[in-house]
Amino acid sequence: MSTENRIVFVQPHLRFGGAEKQTALILNSLVDSGNSCTLILHRKEGGLLNTLDPRIRIIDLGFQSHLRIPFGVLKLANILREIEPSVIVARLWSSILTVGIAKRFAPQHNYFFYEDLDPRNHTDYIRFGKIKKSLVKRVFNQNYDKLIANTEHVSTAMCEEYSIPSKPQVIECGIDTSECRGLALASPAAPISDSRDFLRIVTVGSLTERKGITQLFNILKEMTIPIHWTLVGQGPLRDTLLHESRSENGNLTVSIIDGTDNPYPYIASSDLLLHGALSESFGIVLVEAIALGVPVIANAANGPAEIKRQLPNAEVSLLWLEREPEELASLLQRYYRDMDVRQRRFTADLGPYELSVVLEKWRSLMS
Repeated sequence: MSTENRIVFVQPHLRFGGAEKQTALILNSLVDSGNSCTLILHRKEGGLLNTLDPRIRIIDLGFQSHLRIPFGVLKLANILREIEPSVIVARLWSSILTVGIAKRFAPQHNYFFYEDLDPRNHTDYIRFGKIKKSLVKRVFNQNYDKLIANTEHVSTAMCEEYSIPSKPQVIECGIDTSECRGLALASPAAPISDSRDFLRIVTVGSLTERKGITQLFNILKEMTIPIHWTLVGQGPLRDTLLHESRSENGNLTVSIIDGTDNPYPYIASSDLLLHGALSESFGIVLVEAIALGVPVIANAANGPAEIKRQLPNAEVSLLWLEREPEELASLLQRYYRDMDVRQRRFTADLGPYELSVVLEKWRSLMS
């Protein structure tokens, strides 16, 4: 294997998240095409670790708490000093802070900082958000010509929120359509009702308030049509949902599948994907559903809105779900009553989200 082009990703972990899944896909694809790839994790944990190509080197910094970032900086600096000159990509705020300090001790590398989150409202959903944002702003201003955003609207927001002099380049998240479809077919059928008397809805993501799970549940349990709602993910709302796994009127049945590296059978066997995130900079599962020919209903956050603009032929409906419950109820009734809208309609071209397009941008970064 040629090791002329070297790339190192640094991020907190490799759990079942969109950013984490994207890291695994990109590194697997790059190492498969002859590049030397390394993944440095704050803590070597997460269900996606077993999806990595064995040729990818994994380094564990051995810390988890944000309070131990100074320890992580020292350990990372020592590691970076020993690595041959590489492209270093920091993802997620805690890694951006860690790499932003450590880079001064290993100047031989080409550093980039990747923003997956919309800085205009992300601080509302994380602990000490405003403090972290001010620290990240300092790193971004010191490296304004080495910034990458995952969407156009995040790139614009970075200019506004961080007062940087030039707009960051955009490298979107890529989708391997054939892999998605293959995994959907190769795995056992999802354990949800196969009766056409039910409207089969799937939601994939963490079971948290920020993902709009409570709002969706409150709307679905009042529906007068039979619904089987499958949630794929983990989070603090899991026990509440299980406790109320069947609505009082008997029309809603809820199934919960723990986080998995292969949610595709659950998506493919559903009539539609429902995504209620209150704040969403992208939403990779939306594009994966589109790749599987599954209609999408999403909260009209910035990420889903950009996906709809980029893929105008895809079946994506945007609603302010928390403010328009009647609109969502009406749309769900239409899907239930009109069998034709439940037919698979594959989008031929995923545009900027095609894996080949995204990989070309990463290769350009490494050249």
